[in-house]
Amino acid sequence: MSYVGRGRNQKVVYVFGEEAGGIPNAEALELLLREGLPFTSAYSLARRYPLGHIKARLERYRAFLEGGYRPKNRLGFLVDVIQDQTGKYQDPSGAQPPRRAQPPEAAEEAVEEEAAREWETLPLEARIRRALQVVHLVLRSRITVGELEELARRMEGGLLDPKGLVEELKEALAEGRVGDWLERFRKTLPSP
Repeated sequence: MSYVGRGRNQKVVYVFGEEAGGIPNAEALELLLREGLPFTSAYSLARRYPLGHIKARLERYRAFLEGGYRPKNRLGFLVDVIQDQTGKYQDPSGAQPPRRAQPPEAAEEAVEEEAAREWETLPLEARIRRALQVVHLVLRSRITVGELEELARRMEGGLLDPKGLVEELKEALAEGRVGDWLERFRKTLPSP
């Protein structure tokens, strides 16, 4: 359940099925982005795994690297360590993880492809909700409720593509231009 808007215009949104509990932990998202993961991969992993799991796996991943292991694809290896459910990355003291059935590049690509497929199957309302979650996570206290509502109206009216919005924010975050993005958006708002 989430709330959109304030006062008489406030809406309560109930979410069922796979969408339920789909809000990623902001701290987990930041940790993964700091490691260099692409936004969509980090977002997908932060939605799928709890913060404690991600922190523990990041420690294990770093222990392997500090122990001398040099993966061919560092980010693919990170995704593989986070997703591992077979126990193949239990003891980093040996510094040589067991062979993977799937190369790290494939693991990272699989997460990206899964996130893209999942996005395309979502109804428009769910895509808008996800895009607003990303906006809130990236901009935090810098964006007002009214500005979030305006973004939602534009997406609902077809004036703004939810996926395009997410991609713009992802690029702005990667390039350290989030403030510039917000300033450009505010220039498009009607004057009070």
